[in-house]
Amino acid sequence: MGKEGGVNKTVSTKAEIVLDGNILYIKTEAGVFNVNASEIRFGHLSIPPDFLRFLIAGNTKSIAWDLLRKVSVSEIFESEKESILHVAGYKGFDAAFSALNHIIADAPHGKPKLYYDIYETSSVIRRNVIITDGVFCACLHMWDREKGRKIKLRLPPNVYAEPAETYDVTVDQLEMALEDLESFFNFIKRLSQCKLIDSRRRRQCFDRYFIFRDRAMRELEEIEKENELEKVCSRIRTAGVVKISGGYLVFAGKSQYYFVQENGRVFEVVGNSNIMVRERVSKLYYGESSSEDWFKDVSSREELNDVARVIAKLRPDLAVVI
Repeated sequence: MGKEGGVNKTVSTKAEIVLDGNILYIKTEAGVFNVNASEIRFGHLSIPPDFLRFLIAGNTKSIAWDLLRKVSVSEIFESEKESILHVAGYKGFDAAFSALNHIIADAPHGKPKLYYDIYETSSVIRRNVIITDGVFCACLHMWDREKGRKIKLRLPPNVYAEPAETYDVTVDQLEMALEDLESFFNFIKRLSQCKLIDSRRRRQCFDRYFIFRDRAMRELEEIEKENELEKVCSRIRTAGVVKISGGYLVFAGKSQYYFVQENGRVFEVVGNSNIMVRERVSKLYYGESSSEDWFKDVSSREELNDVARVIAKLRPDLAVVI
């Protein structure tokens, strides 16, 4: 492929390709080019030199390309894809296709399943159990106060997803989770998405799941609600000022939220608790209806100056009025 006038152009030419060790020689009428075979890729997949020869040799081209295409589209780790291609080089294509078919059969296919952690160094006593549906993934790290407690699980390797969270679990907790794996998986998946909530509180909710499940689920709903509120408030804190229906929300002063009308009047958003204030800020952000008791008129010159300095980033003309 060449370029003419900045446009890519495909050029057709006869070439002889020879693989010698880790060097790929491309012989053309113009001369001989050489490429480091270890740098050749199919899409994002690195092709091992011991497999590359099959893609070039006439009698193995068809089956080699078939395997390469199937491996490249499989939803597994890149390292595992390369491993399967290595298997073809050392054990043959039947062994490689068999390995790929086993991995596909063991895949979660959208349902939570347990696997062992391929990165865990000890193969004698495994402490990590991976749970995934192929999209969300968590690591359950087993520990127990009673040394020697074990649980026997025959698990396939996890080559499908990287853990987004790690939870310490006792053997008893793991056994309880296995009783209804799908419910447990959905619980930790929802809990893990609440990154803006203090980790200690999320951990308490996790432990409560194994003692008072109904209570833990109610607490999870509260955590999710607060996490969504924090997402909104975090955007406002980061921006300092955002445009909303009827005016602007401003974060200024001593960590307070203000509503500034288009005419320059400034009100503090108030409530009986921090959570109530954030709920009201969120409703204002999304344009929901409000009432007069949500707001306190601001008359302090110090506060007004703080608000003016922040809103000046977006509306310098309004800052002058304030």
